[in-house]
Amino acid sequence: MLHGRALRYIDEVARQGSIRRAAKELNVAASAINRHVIELETELGAPIFERLPRGLKLTSTGELLVAHIRETLRAHDRMRSQIQSLRGLSRGEVSLATMATLAAGRLADVVAAFRETHPLVSVRIMVGDRAGVTEMITSGRAEIALAYNLPQDSRIQRAAEFQHRLGAVIAKEHPLALKKSVRVADCLVYPHFPSK
Repeated sequence: MLHGRALRYIDEVARQGSIRRAAKELNVAASAINRHVIELETELGAPIFERLPRGLKLTSTGELLVAHIRETLRAHDRMRSQIQSLRGLSRGEVSLATMATLAAGRLADVVAAFRETHPLVSVRIMVGDRAGVTEMITSGRAEIALAYNLPQDSRIQRAAEFQHRLGAVIAKEHPLALKKSVRVADCLVYPHFPSK
């Protein structure tokens, strides 16, 4: 039977690709993690990791197992949150994947307002490009994502979509400032940076 500690050990080894790096990340002895890996491989009767000169890589069995582990860990976290809510406590951690342009903008104000109303909930923000944000959601490293133009992917569910108008910021003296509306094509005829 897998226990919570073993689940987290295997998950971290899969993320790090190394027992030593996982041990460092978890602040646990590498020998303890290795023992759990070996015990589980023995129980399953199949290797979880392929041992390579530069680290560990999941086998097909390992990929199935890690997908199950991550879903189990997410379900466990949801259950703990629900129990906390029943007790009238709102605490825990929310992991949010987003893009740099959004993290540097209004998102900081939204997170600050959330923290004021939910001071016991920690918000962890992870930044990546479109592919990185998608990977963070599908791997379970993040529970929610806020991003532009995410690709269609059957492994993710869109909770909401918004149209966002694109704007251009120009000096008052710029020729485009006289126009009531501007198309992207109008902007392309002007250099983005002044030449020296």
